[in-house]
Amino acid sequence: MATVSGRGPTPSLRAASRGLVRIVPPALWVVAALLVLPMLVAAATYRGLLDPLAIGVAGVTAIVFTLVNPRATLLLYVALIPWDDFIAVGEAGTITRAVGAVFFAGYFLHRFGQMRLRTIPLSGWGFLAWALASVAWSLDQSVAVSHLVTLLQLFAMMIVVADFAVEDPEIVRKVLIAFSLSAVGTAVFAIGAAAVGGGITEDRIGAFESQDVAQFAALLVPAFLFLLVELVEWRRPLIAGAGFMLVTAGIVLSGTRSAWVAAGVGAAVIILPLIGRRGLVPIVMIGLAGLSLFMIDELRGVIVDRLSTALESGGSGRIDIWAVGLNIFGSEPLLGVGYGNFPVAFTPEVIRETNVPGLDINVLDPGAGSHSIIVGTLVELGVVGFILLVPFLARVILGRAGGGATWVVVHGAVVALLAQSLFLDVLNRKHVWLFFGLALGMIWRAAADARDREREQIEAAERKARETAARLTWVPRT
Repeated sequence: MATVSGRGPTPSLRAASRGLVRIVPPALWVVAALLVLPMLVAAATYRGLLDPLAIGVAGVTAIVFTLVNPRATLLLYVALIPWDDFIAVGEAGTITRAVGAVFFAGYFLHRFGQMRLRTIPLSGWGFLAWALASVAWSLDQSVAVSHLVTLLQLFAMMIVVADFAVEDPEIVRKVLIAFSLSAVGTAVFAIGAAAVGGGITEDRIGAFESQDVAQFAALLVPAFLFLLVELVEWRRPLIAGAGFMLVTAGIVLSGTRSAWVAAGVGAAVIILPLIGRRGLVPIVMIGLAGLSLFMIDELRGVIVDRLSTALESGGSGRIDIWAVGLNIFGSEPLLGVGYGNFPVAFTPEVIRETNVPGLDINVLDPGAGSHSIIVGTLVELGVVGFILLVPFLARVILGRAGGGATWVVVHGAVVALLAQSLFLDVLNRKHVWLFFGLALGMIWRAAADARDREREQIEAAERKARETAARLTWVPRT
């Protein structure tokens, strides 16, 4: 186990569980299982609780596995995120959520009493507390509670991911690989389905029928940036190049202009500092690859069509939505209308009352989302919530964790996702908080390593000073 800030590894439940496994003979575990499980199955069958028992046994087994090997469960969770909308299990949620809950429980037990809650800045905790408090004055408390349950889950996952990134910095690159490979798979799935259905030139494409097209594109943006850096670093260029082309095609064919902006902003954050240092050859090759994609008629047609209608539609009605949102904000500027309550406040009456020149109230549907992290936060949590959110996001954007390729990807992805959040509701998405956790963990680890180096230098200087003083004060025997 890695050490941070000069502290050695401390006893954990993981070590205790491994010790228990070593002490108790394997045969005894088998005998206990053979004796206990049949009795549990019989009792559950008699009570009609066989399904809950099976779920409970599977859950406990998975948590124990995570306790011993949290890395595997985290990577499984990450790989499932791009497929989240495809693997829903009725009203119970998704398999991704279940795996995430198992990872959280197992990792929390694995690090019980040692979790670094300080990796999350105080403003982040303040934002969470204010969002929870907003239930008291929400327009619809049931809606607020429903959205807050999701926020708590995402925030908790951010905490454990940040702690994991501090403990095991190598996990970050593995997370990026797992996420990107999975995202490439969804891009292939979406392009293939559209090609078979003949819809590439007709409709915006997504991976799954139930999936929001814009959210599909948002999932591809971090993979786009990871593969971009892989090409710049010239790591497995053939594989990275193929994946990069597929993900880029998926983003373009989605017709999601906010994803195009996010990909462009993220690429600029990554590429511009490299000009003059790393050479222009990889950058030129990436540009040529992008140009070759633009030469494909279907892709060029989608780009031209979506750009030409951007101003006419006001960003698909976003400008009109924001105008109504600011009207709602004016009614509750300090506290807001409650977390998750923007659609509740977006009523026909408020739409009609919004007196803005050029506002087309006929195209606005009641219950619309904010499509903006700024407008949404101001309306739902007021000025106080916005003031708490800004320094939290600033910590993620402005923090530093060295100049390695892994940090470049994580930082670029965070900046890109936040750029997209100006036009799309993304704060309820798993991958956004995953990258927040990775960024905060890397920032905290870099700061801890810097403190360790500084302390070592001070100790070395003090030791040298003592040795020098000892030599100067030494008196030979006469």
